[in-house]
Amino acid sequence: MIRLFYWLFRKPLLALYFKEQHGNKTGFEKSVRCHLDMNGLSYYTWPNKMDSPISRLQVIMAKETRFKFGLDSDGEDKLLEAMEIAINSGIKSQIAEIGFLLGELKRRKDIVRTPDMLFDLLATYYVRQDENPLIFDESIHKEKIEQFKLDSAGGLKAFFYTSGLMKSLNLPDCTENDFLELLLSSTVKQEALIQHLESYLSEQKL
Repeated sequence: MIRLFYWLFRKPLLALYFKEQHGNKTGFEKSVRCHLDMNGLSYYTWPNKMDSPISRLQVIMAKETRFKFGLDSDGEDKLLEAMEIAINSGIKSQIAEIGFLLGELKRRKDIVRTPDMLFDLLATYYVRQDENPLIFDESIHKEKIEQFKLDSAGGLKAFFYTSGLMKSLNLPDCTENDFLELLLSSTVKQEALIQHLESYLSEQKL
């Protein structure tokens, strides 16, 4: 009987639940609940990211572009600055640096991203129940990242798998230990690139 009642009235029941969660707040249309954190707060996302509010979609696409090349915003700025200096220098010796940076970009498309990058992207996809989906709030974004780190204490691979991030980003389906090793390797490569860029930029400013 209960099951029959649910199937007969599931749409109005779900609509009522959604209204209770969000009231008259706009921007949550076509979103679905995707995560419940340790504090009991719900998170929502859009199965089709093109249905997300345009202001959030712009942030998502910008972060996805950096993610594709394994860069955060700081790494992207340093890389672009280094490329600009090397190209505009007019010195033949800089050709090697340009070649290195282009090769690095090609190689980075094939590596698993760092944990910080994964958390950053997930926090962009997920909107907390008390968040305004029409506005990208950097402070709330950082809060979500820290919360996801706590929620994933039981295992990063399991957390990213249940979040749907593993599938959407084509991350390898492997054991927790193998996944952690891949993340560690990616972190080392990311730090090496940043150190190289910082060293190069410092030398050019002397």
